[in-house]
Amino acid sequence: MRTKDKNRKKGQKKQSGFTLIEMAIVMIIFGVVVVAGLKLYDNYQTQQKNVATGASISLSSRAITDYRARFGRYPCPAPLTAARGDPDYGREGDCNPNGLARDGVSVGDETPASDLGAPWGKYANGYYFERSARMVDTDGNGTPDTRPLVVRGAIPFRDLNLPEDYAYDGNDYRLDYAVTQRLAVQQTFNPQQGGISIVDTQTPPQSLLEVADSGLFVVLSHGD
Repeated sequence: MRTKDKNRKKGQKKQSGFTLIEMAIVMIIFGVVVVAGLKLYDNYQTQQKNVATGASISLSSRAITDYRARFGRYPCPAPLTAARGDPDYGREGDCNPNGLARDGVSVGDETPASDLGAPWGKYANGYYFERSARMVDTDGNGTPDTRPLVVRGAIPFRDLNLPEDYAYDGNDYRLDYAVTQRLAVQQTFNPQQGGISIVDTQTPPQSLLEVADSGLFVVLSHGD
């Protein structure tokens, strides 16, 4: 009787050991499945954010183009410093020469007086100002005479009658909206006088525009 009990216990130990090995294999497989699932979910989340960003850029750009068709100019950007609840939040500024009260900006030649070497040009009152790399003819005599200013701020979604969501990308960051200043003023609007550079990632960068540095406006996301 004792011999049978010993054999039975040995069998139980062998069976228990085999079960633990099986469990270990199952746990390894489960871990692999979980990791693969998390990777797929992460890819899905990234894709959804990219889709949301693309939709916001597309719809806000279309609204800006429609605004130009109605008012004969592009909207001025909204200030980057305005927060929710602020009267200026989502409202365009005044892109007329003296409208934005830009410190250090010479109105006559539309050129920031300082900080041209900074990555985004001159910053004042919730806007970035940068001189275009392109010279344009502003008096009609056939000779380029001015480097137009480019003004960068936020999407003026209220003036565009857009939901607030479309002023943000898929990561919930504000979209940037840059416009050639002259094109945001009805009296100086001329689509031949765009001053925005849009280039690729080559070294050196190559222009993506037919006429280099001639972009009228651009809506962009800074990503993650």
